Amino acid sequence: MSAKEVNKQIDLSESDDPFFFFHIPKTAGSTLVDILEDYFHHREICPAYYTYELNDFSFDELSSFRLFRGHIDYHVLCRYLRKAPQTITFLRHPVDHAISIFSHLKRKTDEEYLEQEIQAVRQMNLEKFIFQPDRIINLDYSNLQLRTLVANSDLDLAMLRSPSLLAAADSSVPTDRDLLDYGKKLLADFFFVGVAERFEDGLLLLSYHFGLRPLEFIPFINVSHNKPAKDSIAPEVYEQIAWKSSLDFELYKFGQELFESRFNSMTQDLLARYGTAEQQQLYSDEGEGETAPRELIYQWLEEHYHYRFTRRHQAVSSFDYNAEQPLNGRQWHKREKFFTFGIARWTGPGPVSSLDLPLAAESDLKISFEVVLSLHDENLDNLKLSVGDQPVVLTRRVTPTGTRLYEGILTQERLAEGRGLVRLSFQVGKLLRANELNPASEDDRVMGVVIKWVKVEPHLPEFRITNSEAAEKPTVLSRVFQVSSRGIWKAPRFFFIPRY
Repeated sequence: MSAKEVNKQIDLSESDDPFFFFHIPKTAGSTLVDILEDYFHHREICPAYYTYELNDFSFDELSSFRLFRGHIDYHVLCRYLRKAPQTITFLRHPVDHAISIFSHLKRKTDEEYLEQEIQAVRQMNLEKFIFQPDRIINLDYSNLQLRTLVANSDLDLAMLRSPSLLAAADSSVPTDRDLLDYGKKLLADFFFVGVAERFEDGLLLLSYHFGLRPLEFIPFINVSHNKPAKDSIAPEVYEQIAWKSSLDFELYKFGQELFESRFNSMTQDLLARYGTAEQQQLYSDEGEGETAPRELIYQWLEEHYHYRFTRRHQAVSSFDYNAEQPLNGRQWHKREKFFTFGIARWTGPGPVSSLDLPLAAESDLKISFEVVLSLHDENLDNLKLSVGDQPVVLTRRVTPTGTRLYEGILTQERLAEGRGLVRLSFQVGKLLRANELNPASEDDRVMGVVIKWVKVEPHLPEFRITNSEAAEKPTVLSRVFQVSSRGIWKAPRFFFIPRY
């Protein structure tokens, strides 16, 4: 089966299709989960991450979710849903995959049912693991990607029902080739297939398909940093993995072809839309056919994002944003639930966090936003807001609950420059790691402040910019314990409360 070109584009806010990120273990999936969740309302995301957790929900509840992600069997999920999901998955080179699984098992500690296996693997080096005759350990990596892909399909279940997997003479029993051909068919039908070795290019292709702003910062999650590279292992180890995972090698090659075809198709479409005459001559298939650099593709995707954004969002003069909603922005941490403030986000890990809103330029608009937590008091006094490269003058005052409320004016002139997409940039002066305040904490995120909501509304004449210092009451630094979905902090978080 040859790779086919697909140029499908979907707007997440308008599609009624369910989406499924099919996370094959150790294929850069944990990183992509966090990225995808940002583009859905938190109530649209199914909490289940494993197949058995689907049983916790009724059919109606499952049908109400728009994003499924995790180690969930594709065929089981399809039986639960009224329509097949638009599926996204990543493959990984089988040798890198086997090495990653080995490293993962050596540092795994939290699954009791694997305790004996983990203890055994911890005593092995890579070579002993790969040549291990134990069938259970072999199954940790042998053709794991194909086995995960076809798990609980009709073909897979037919093999399980057979008294012998070697009964090839029985035409009713699927062969390895049948499973491989079926796996390829699944990949060809999936909405997106990426390869972990080109993860950043995969994000660019996803951005194109969904009309999203291309991502710059990629926080890799659940990564082992001490594993050997496939180029450095002994030839006999490489050959053993190639023999044990020969089907995965074929599947991976097919996935590579799919990805290359779709990525090239994207590049040619962007070139035709946004490329100059000189660029089209240099990079088009009909021209010299050189490979367009990633920086140029990124630039085209920025233009494509603006085009798609302004067509799916009508420009408005009022907009209420909170962390429960999909995020069109950068440099924000995952949404989390604070027991005091509800769902909100920390800024970070960079000093500037952006938020794109579809704002009309018919008149000046008033903006207000609430900061509920900060890791450093400097951020509360020096927090800055800009539209494009122009600063917005802000007033600051303390609310009765001790949070900080900021207000300012977005001028009609600045709004017009956005042409229906206004980029708000929030800049903090001091970033800290969470465990700098509490060395015992495992939370090493780099964070600034927590912004609970942002509100834009028509500017009323009675609103005036006043001296920022005169606008606030005398304050004193207060230390409080804050409980969030990540648990109780051992050290206090800081914010200001009024002194009465």
